[in-house]
Amino acid sequence: MSLQQVFARYYEDYLFNENRENPKHQKSNIKQIPMTKFRIRNS
Repeated sequence: MSLQQVFARYYEDYLFNENRENPKHQKSNIKQIPMTKFRIRNS
């Protein structure tokens, strides 16, 4: 399993847990995660 696959799985689990606990904060939580840094580092 590649690092990107591991990160994708963790990212999905993180969003699922956050949405289940705080559905009102779904959009703000997504904005807080620095996806651009991850993509640049592994491109």
